[in-house]
Amino acid sequence: MKRTLKNMAVATDKYKTLLWLPLLIVTGCSQHSVPLDLALNMAGENRPELEKVLAYYSSPEDSLKYRAACFLIENMPYHFSKIENYQSSDGEIYRPDISRFSSPEEVEAHCDSLILL
Repeated sequence: MKRTLKNMAVATDKYKTLLWLPLLIVTGCSQHSVPLDLALNMAGENRPELEKVLAYYSSPEDSLKYRAACFLIENMPYHFSKIENYQSSDGEIYRPDISRFSSPEEVEAHCDSLILL
């Protein structure tokens, strides 16, 4: 058989396919995306609760809700809140509830009067 450029190109394409096939099979068998797996692993003891959410929305009629839940869970590692305790001028240690104030100015004035512990 005569080796031509065309024959060599076809053979090379076959080898490339054989090299990529196992990788595609392994990644295709994963139940979740890589970012979702990472977020679930980072969730620690909260992982079972997040998996319950995914299972709840896993039916075909809830596919949009499932994708929304995946999006939210995937982005959880990058968002958090810090709970800070304050001390009032009376010496009381508490966490302010800003929902009880009627204006942003009241919240600001109240928070300015507190001492961060």
